Amino acid sequence: MPRNRCSDGVRFAVARDEESRIIFHYVSELEHEPVEYGRLEYDCVAGNWPVPLRDACLQRQAECYLAVYLERRPRKTI
Repeated sequence: MPRNRCSDGVRFAVARDEESRIIFHYVSELEHEPVEYGRLEYDCVAGNWPVPLRDACLQRQAECYLAVYLERRPRKTI
């Protein structure tokens, strides 16, 4: 890992899961200390992130977390 990095870990948690959207909270950490936190929303109907994160790496990690989450809790199909 690079010596000069903004964080060395990130944690995601689902705050709310509705049929139409999923709300996540995230915390980036450096040496086990929080350095950034925020909220993300995924629109299940449109299949996108209304406001994606500015950090492309963190956004990709959120997408991976979402993919695993949806594998375990698939949406109802009509």
